[in-house]
Amino acid sequence: MSQSIYTFTEGEAIIADLEFGVELTRVPLTEGPQMALMQYSASGATTADSGTTVTASYTGADIGGIPQKGMMTFSLTAGTAGTGAAVMIANPNGLSTVANITGQSLHLTFADTYCNVGYFVGTVLTNAQYLYTRNITCDGATKYRAGFTLSAGAIDVHLPDGRTVTVTNAAYYNNAGRYCQFESFTNAALGIRATFYAVTFEDLV
Repeated sequence: MSQSIYTFTEGEAIIADLEFGVELTRVPLTEGPQMALMQYSASGATTADSGTTVTASYTGADIGGIPQKGMMTFSLTAGTAGTGAAVMIANPNGLSTVANITGQSLHLTFADTYCNVGYFVGTVLTNAQYLYTRNITCDGATKYRAGFTLSAGAIDVHLPDGRTVTVTNAAYYNNAGRYCQFESFTNAALGIRATFYAVTFEDLV
């Protein structure tokens, strides 16, 4: 049975589907100077610059099980190529610290020209990289759909260029967890930054 656990939809100032009692959690600023809180409004979820070289903002929820599917609609702002991305994460250890993500998680990075299909184990990130057939238009307005479908032995990654690629590796499922997050990440001051218009994680079990 399909169960949509939480959804943020453009036009909603509060991004929670309360039918299932889901509470959204932001990783706090105490995690480091690079942290910035995700800001929610009717025009999307985004983040301000942290004032440091790296800015990261995370929002997530405990969906009660490993996500079988995750999809998002997002845009990227203008900036130097390769300096930012929209990220989808699922970890088994919690929402309160970045260490829960880097210790163990499913970690998908959708940048302007590529997607890194990754997983963390003990702070080591393993990625399979896929270049897009056409690059994302980074103007803060052009919207793209992307995400994943996860099974025990493989992950199907739905790229913003419209293709789906399959990576056969049980490690993606084995290192995923019930704590699902979306992240705006940039590794340059005033670099590319993501705005999220819709995010859904589904636990189909």
